[in-house]
Amino acid sequence: MDGCSPDAILEAVRAAATQDPRMAAHIKQAGVMLKAWEANVPYYYTVLQAIVTNSDIEPECRQMAVTQLYHGIQNRWRKTCSKPILPDDKLKIRAGLLSYGGEVRAINKHVADCIAKIASQDVARNGWPELFPTIFSALVSQPQRESDTENVGRLQKQALLTLYRILKEIGSRPVSPARAFVDTIVNDVLSYTTTACYKSTTAVLSALEHGQSVPEELIMTARVSLKCNRVMILSMSKSLNSQTVWAFLSFISDCLAKLMVSHLEAVVDNQQLSKFVQHIGKIYVNENLEKLVLYQYLMSSQEVDEAGVNSVGLKTPRIYYEMLVRLPPEEDKVVATVLMQGMLFLRQMLDKNTYAPKDQAQRPFFERARQFVLERVFTASLTQNLLGLLVSKYVPLTATDLEEWECEPGLMMMDEADKNTTQSLNACAKAFVVELFKYNKQLLGPQIMDMMRVAAESPNLDSLNSIIQQDAVYSILGMLADELHEDGRFEAWFRGRLAQEATLRGPPGNDGSYRIIRRRVAWLLGQLMRPLGPPERANIEAAVYSTLSQLLHPSEDIVVRFMAFQSLSQCFDDMDASVDAFLPFAADAMANGLQLLALIDDPTRQTSVFHHLSGILAKLDTKARPFIPMLVEALPRHWVGSEGVAMDDLFMVRSHLLNISHILVKIVGEESSFFYPMFIPYIEYSVDETQQGHEMLWQEALVLWNTVLANAIQLTPELLGLFRFVFPLFEKGQIEVAIVFRIVENYILLDPLSVLQAYAVPLFGSLRQLTIGSSSEELSRTSISRLDPELANAITHTIDTTAQACRGANSFRALADVMVSTGMLGAIIGVALIEGTEEDRGDAGDLDDLESGSGFNGLPARVRARFATLLARFMVYDIEAIGGYLDAELSKSIGPQWPRIVVRALLDTYDFHTYNRPRYLYGMAVATLMATGNPSLFENQNDVVRLVGLVSGVMVTIAMNSDDDGLLQTYVPSDFDEDDNTPARRRQLELQEKDVMMLLGALNYIRVQLGGCETNLGGPAVFRELVLDRVDPDLARTLLNPVVSVASEIM
Repeated sequence: MDGCSPDAILEAVRAAATQDPRMAAHIKQAGVMLKAWEANVPYYYTVLQAIVTNSDIEPECRQMAVTQLYHGIQNRWRKTCSKPILPDDKLKIRAGLLSYGGEVRAINKHVADCIAKIASQDVARNGWPELFPTIFSALVSQPQRESDTENVGRLQKQALLTLYRILKEIGSRPVSPARAFVDTIVNDVLSYTTTACYKSTTAVLSALEHGQSVPEELIMTARVSLKCNRVMILSMSKSLNSQTVWAFLSFISDCLAKLMVSHLEAVVDNQQLSKFVQHIGKIYVNENLEKLVLYQYLMSSQEVDEAGVNSVGLKTPRIYYEMLVRLPPEEDKVVATVLMQGMLFLRQMLDKNTYAPKDQAQRPFFERARQFVLERVFTASLTQNLLGLLVSKYVPLTATDLEEWECEPGLMMMDEADKNTTQSLNACAKAFVVELFKYNKQLLGPQIMDMMRVAAESPNLDSLNSIIQQDAVYSILGMLADELHEDGRFEAWFRGRLAQEATLRGPPGNDGSYRIIRRRVAWLLGQLMRPLGPPERANIEAAVYSTLSQLLHPSEDIVVRFMAFQSLSQCFDDMDASVDAFLPFAADAMANGLQLLALIDDPTRQTSVFHHLSGILAKLDTKARPFIPMLVEALPRHWVGSEGVAMDDLFMVRSHLLNISHILVKIVGEESSFFYPMFIPYIEYSVDETQQGHEMLWQEALVLWNTVLANAIQLTPELLGLFRFVFPLFEKGQIEVAIVFRIVENYILLDPLSVLQAYAVPLFGSLRQLTIGSSSEELSRTSISRLDPELANAITHTIDTTAQACRGANSFRALADVMVSTGMLGAIIGVALIEGTEEDRGDAGDLDDLESGSGFNGLPARVRARFATLLARFMVYDIEAIGGYLDAELSKSIGPQWPRIVVRALLDTYDFHTYNRPRYLYGMAVATLMATGNPSLFENQNDVVRLVGLVSGVMVTIAMNSDDDGLLQTYVPSDFDEDDNTPARRRQLELQEKDVMMLLGALNYIRVQLGGCETNLGGPAVFRELVLDRVDPDLARTLLNPVVSVASEIM
C-alpha cells in the first residue's frame, strides 16, 4: 500500500498511543490508517513485533504496538482465516517475541499473552519445537558476570510469566491438539516450576525469619511459579506424577502455616505476600465447589494413595484447623480470606458432591478414598472441637456488625441465606457448621442441644459478650431448624424462654445489648415454625403471631421490626398456616409493615418488605379487603418516591408495586374500577416503549393489565386507551406474547364493538404480520414455515374468540370486511389450504400453488388444522361473505372448483383434532359447502365418499355425545383455573351459550344443510344419484335421517 513503510507504521502507532486530548483528530486518523494496513500490508505485524522488542522506542508506543499485535494474532494467525499472516512472517514474529527481555513491566504480560495465543495454535504436533526449550533454558540460566544479574533475572521472570500464560491458555482447552502435546511434557514443566517455587519461597521464608526485608521480585517469582503449578494441578491432573504433586502440596502447606502463624504481621503488611498466601489457598479450594484437589489426586488410581493421604490429606486439614484455632477472626481482608479458604476446604471435604466422578465405575473408589480421609481427619474429638470453635469464635457478631447496626441498619436486615459464603467470614462459618452437622448428626445433635440449654438457662444480660454468644447459638439453631425439629422441644422452649426474651428491654438509652436478642428471637421464630406440621403449628401459631406483632411495634428498633415482619410473613405464608389464627393480628401487621416501608431507605430492603406484604395479601385473599384503603393510600407515595433512586433500584421497587397492585385487583374483583386512577398510570408507564427502562417492568405490568381486564365490568375510555400499547408488545418474545393475546381476548370479551371500531385495522394487521412474519411480506413458503405452533394457537384462539363475539353482536360481516382489507382472511385461507408434511398429512389432493401461498410441504399439520378450524367457523357463520371472497380469490388460480379444495383441506386436517367440538364444526362446515351444490364436490367418487364419511361420522359422534355441545376450545392457557369466577370468565361462558352449536345443536344444523344440498342439487333423485348411491349404505342411512326444518332459526 502506498505510503506504508516501517517508519510510517511506527509513526502511526506512536500517534495512536499519544494521550494528548488536543491531538484527538490526529489519533483518530492514525487509528484509521492502522486499521487499513492490518488487512492490506503483508509485513504489518512483523513491524509491530519489531517495535515491541526494540528497547530504544518509548514504552507507550511499544504498549500500543503489542496490543495491535495481539489482536492480529487472535484474528489472523490461523491458516483458514481471511488474509492470514504469512508463514515467513510468523517465524519472524515468534522468534522476536521469544527474544524479548522483559525490560518494560507494562508490556510483559501482553508479550506473554501473544506467545500463549500463538502456542495454542502452533505447539500441536511439536509445531513450535524451540518454544519450551527456550523457556526452560531461561529459567535455569545463571549470570556469567555480576553485571548480568539484573538482565538474567528479568529473563527468568519473563520466561516464568510466559509459561504461566501458556499453561492457562492451553489448560482451558481440554481436547485441543495443543493440550495433547503439552500433556506429554507437563511433568517436565512441573519439575521446572516446582524448582522455581521451592527456591523463591524458601528464600522468602529465610528473609522473614532473619527479620530482613523481602525483595518484591522474589515474591513475584514465588507467586507466578505457584500459579503455574495451580493451573497444572487443577487442569492436567491425569498427566501429572502424583508423587511430585503430593510433595509440592506438602511443601506449600507448610509454607502457608509458617507465613500465617509465624509471620502474620509481615503477610498483612506486604501486599505481594498477601496475594501469595491467598494463591496457596486457591490450590486447595475451588470456590465454585466443582473439584477438590485432594480427592482429585486420591482418585488417580483404584487404590487409596496412603502416602498422599498422610503427606497432604491429613496435614493440610490439620494446618487449616490450627489456623482457625490460632488466628484472630479480625477484619483484615487477608486473614479473613485465608480463614474462609480453610473453612471452604474442610467443608468441601465433607460434601460428597464436591468431586463426584462422571464415570460410574470410579465412584466406589472415590467414596472409599473419601471415607479413608474423613475417618482420619474428622475424628470425634476434632469434630466436636471444631463445632464449638466455629460457634464461639466465628459465628458471633463482630464489633463491625454492631457499628453497622448504628450506621447502616439495612446491612443487619440481610437474610442469613443471602450472605455470600465466599465473601463473609460469618456466613462461611455458618455454612460450615451446617455441613459439619449433616456429616455427623448423632455426634453433634446432643452438643447443639447442650449449647441451646446453656444459652437459655444462664444468660448474663449485663454482658455484651454473653449476649453475642447467645445470639450465635440461636443463629445456628435457626439454620438447623429442619434437622432439629423432630426433637419436639420448640413449643416448651418458646413458651418458657423465647416469648419472654422477646420482651426484654434495657433501660432508656441503653437498649443496645437487649435488641440483639430481640432481633435474633424475631428471626428464629420464622425459622423454627417452618418445619412444624399442622398439629404442632396449631398449638403455638397464634402465640407466635402475637410475639412477632409485639416486635413489630413502632417503638421497636427498626432492624428488629424488619426481622419480625419477615418472620411473620414466612410463618403465615406456609401452606399449613391458618388464616383464622392470623386474622386478629392482620391489621397491625399491615399497618406496621407499611410504616416500616416508610422508614427504610435501602431499596433492596424495601423490596423485601414489599415481597412479604404480597405474600400476606395473597394468603388473606378476600379477607384482606378491610386493609385495602391503607394500601391504596400508601402505594402511590412509594411509586412517586422511587423516582429519586438509582434506575435499577427504581425498577426493583416498582416491579413489586405492580405485583401488589395485581393482588389487590384480584381481591377487590369487580370493584377494582374505583382504583383505575392508580393502576392505569402504572400500566401505561410500564408498557410504554418511550419510557426509559420500561423493559424491566412490562412483564409485571402485563399481568396487572390482564387481571384488571378480567375483573372489569365495562370498558372505560381509560382502559380502551391502553389498547394502543398492545401492538409493540406483539414483537416481544414467544412466552411474553401469550399474555398479550389474553389481554386482547379480554378486551374482545368485554366490548368487542368498541375495541374493533377503534383498533380493528391495526389489530388484524399485526396478527397477519405475526402469521406470515412481516407486514410487507407476501404469504409464501418461507414466511409460513416460520410460524411457531404455540404462536399459531394464540393467533387462532384470539381470532376465534373475536369471531364468536362479533357474531353474537350481529357484526360478523363487518369483521369479515376488516379481515379482508387487512389481508388477515387471505392469510388464514392460505395457511389452511397448505399441504402438511408427508408423514402428517393424508390425501392432500393436487393443489396448485395459489396466490395466497398454499400448496407446499413443511408446515406442521396441527398448525394448518387450527387455521382450517377458523375457516370452518367463518363458513358456518356467513357462507355468503366467505364464499364470495373465496370465489373471487381462488377462482383466479383454480377456477370454480375451490369448494373441493377447501373440503379436502378440512378432510386432511380432521384427524389432528383430538376433541369433538372442532370436529363438530368441521362437519357443519362441510355440510355448509355441500349445501352450495357446487358440482366440483361431487365429480369424484372418492371425494364424495370422504366428505360423506366425515359428515356422517360427525353426526354419529354428536348423537352419542348429545350433552357435549359447546364452545370451540382450540387453545387453553396453561394457567387456566376452573374455579375462576371473574367477570371475564362469566363473559366467556355467556359467549359459549350463544354459540351456534349451543343454540340449536350441530346435529340439527348439519341436517338442515343436507336438506339444502338436496334442494340445490335438483331434488331427491339427483341427491341419491350423486351422493347416496356412491357411498356405503350405512353412511347413506345416516344422511337420510329426518331433516329438521329450522334453517330460519339458525342464520
